[in-house]
Amino acid sequence: MDQDDGGADGGAPEPSGHGDHDVDADTASTNTEVVVYWRPGCPFCRRLLRWLDRNAATVQRRNIWEDPDAAATVRAITGGDETVPTVTVGDRHLVNPSPRALSATLSSQAPWALPTSTAAHDGAGRGWFRRWRS
Repeated sequence: MDQDDGGADGGAPEPSGHGDHDVDADTASTNTEVVVYWRPGCPFCRRLLRWLDRNAATVQRRNIWEDPDAAATVRAITGGDETVPTVTVGDRHLVNPSPRALSATLSSQAPWALPTSTAAHDGAGRGWFRRWRS
């Protein structure tokens, strides 16, 4: 199991619609499925979901508080805990991954989930600092 520490942000996001693309049947049959398990009020989820939105990532989002099957999947992955965000990329599981770790996994395991320009990005999330200094 891959694990990485995430950072904290304020409140929890609701799925925004952009970056929250459904995968059509043709895409799903030829590509690795990417699912992000999250819950409201989780600052680590907020951070990761914002990164996914900013990078227009194609993923499925499953709220573990509204979907008992999603909660059961997370418990199975994490050994009984409901630690979120938990991300599955095919048969790989990432528990509380940083944007950088998720970017690397998506780039290698599911490059179709990220736009070409994003796949080359390391996901460090420091773009605001570079813009601020300019």
